[in-house]
Amino acid sequence: MNVLHISPTYFHQDSVVGGGERYVYELCKEMQKGGHQVTLLSYGKKNKIFVQDEVEYNIVKPLKNIRGNILNPLSLPSFSLIRNADVIHCHQYFNLLTEMYLVLGYLFNKPVFVTDHGGGGATFLHRLGVKYLVKQFLCVSHHSKKSLNLENGLGSVIYGGADINHFKKSQRKKIKNKYISTGRILPHKGHHHIIKCLRDDEKLVIVGRFNDDDEYYRYLKQISENKNIEFKQNLKDEELYEEIVTSELAIFPSTNINVDGNIIPGEPELFGLAPVEIMATGTPVIVSNIGSYPEVALSEKFVFSHGNTQVLRDKIDEVKKSNLSSEQFSNHVHQHFTWSIVSQKCLEVYRKFL
Repeated sequence: MNVLHISPTYFHQDSVVGGGERYVYELCKEMQKGGHQVTLLSYGKKNKIFVQDEVEYNIVKPLKNIRGNILNPLSLPSFSLIRNADVIHCHQYFNLLTEMYLVLGYLFNKPVFVTDHGGGGATFLHRLGVKYLVKQFLCVSHHSKKSLNLENGLGSVIYGGADINHFKKSQRKKIKNKYISTGRILPHKGHHHIIKCLRDDEKLVIVGRFNDDDEYYRYLKQISENKNIEFKQNLKDEELYEEIVTSELAIFPSTNINVDGNIIPGEPELFGLAPVEIMATGTPVIVSNIGSYPEVALSEKFVFSHGNTQVLRDKIDEVKKSNLSSEQFSNHVHQHFTWSIVSQKCLEVYRKFL
């Protein structure tokens, strides 16, 4: 099967190194490995074609980014790629790019599928019911499906996966009272809740991209004084893996409540990729009850109400007193959240419309 994936950005230092881009990268790689011909059409600073992990990347320089938003490029269509494709899979729903390929898919009689990863920009055809040109929304979670207000039968949940060859189970000894939290340093990630509830004999490692001038990062540094907290970014894969497997617990306290108590707009955590990857190593993970996190957690026992520091503290103490098995967490991922499973779910849906 010839599959054309279309994404406004791609997982590369020349573009965006983010969760949505990594999702597309991993899915394309897995489909290609399964014997399918996969092409990724994306957008960047200059035109180029290259092969990565046997997947052909066609990078096109857009005419412009609408309102300066790189998630909403304006570009001429790639007719040759459309003609050669059996199916078209667009990533990001709310942008002009997906609208254009929905119309072209209809005109060329090519089934178009859409996965939303959050974000996007100005659209033009949504009011005209463009979503009915989508053969099927392939949603990264039930939370994502609900947020799109899809009618029955228009959406399938495929989730996301972990690279189990990289995030493999480790026998490394855990460092007592060492915790880790990964993700960009942004208010909705809720890192301040972990910092506030951290005790003197506990250590927290926060791994994520940040800017020294960022207001939230400066706030976190301020409340971290006299506490054992390390902020790290730009770690190599093996360095991140070492931090994960030596941690006693991974914590993801995402919230929609800002530091000042106001509601943060948007739909946080459409899929919990980072918690899934860490669970694959056997490291226990607790998550807030925001977005898709409860869907990926091992059980309700490892979920806490978001936005409350004391509730998080109580959950940490409760989980640490329980008899945790690393096999439980790694098996949970292997059974439900691998890229092989995600790829098969996509292909099953594709075939229904061919």
